Amino acid sequence: MELTRHCDLCEHKKSDFKLGLVCGLTSRKPAFNKTCSKILLGNLFEEKLKQINLEYDQLKRKRLLTYSYTVVYLLIGFIIIAAGYFIGNHIFSHGVISTIPLIFIAVSFAPMGMAVSTFINYLQRLKVAKSKKEDLDKVLALYNIKYAIDIDYQTEFHGTQEVYIDLKVKGVR
Repeated sequence: MELTRHCDLCEHKKSDFKLGLVCGLTSRKPAFNKTCSKILLGNLFEEKLKQINLEYDQLKRKRLLTYSYTVVYLLIGFIIIAAGYFIGNHIFSHGVISTIPLIFIAVSFAPMGMAVSTFINYLQRLKVAKSKKEDLDKVLALYNIKYAIDIDYQTEFHGTQEVYIDLKVKGVR
């Protein structure tokens, strides 16, 4: 485990252009075995904890919307392909060879591409958020810190949504 993960939560954290992240007490890179005896968890720790959990929770809430979006746009793409096939088949039955089915197939790539790219983007963001949350939980487990977080979403007005976060932390020194 990277030692800087501990420092990301600490109030003593200091950034140096030459050395990177250093301890504010020693002005050196972190050098401890498992846990830091001088870690100070305060507002920075609470904000980071809230931010990571909120990001993860928001992505979990968008799951159904993302899957629906993906299915609908894939369905639209397949309907366009089917329409191109049936129109091309109808034109071919009258003895004319046409490029209309190829045009329909090319047009169907737009909604299908939107569906796949949205789904892949969602999975990547979820993977990153889950990784951040797991890393944070591992660090907190080393210090025997447990937390309970309650995220309350208010109604959304014009794209803006208020979120209230109630955080209860046990075991902070």
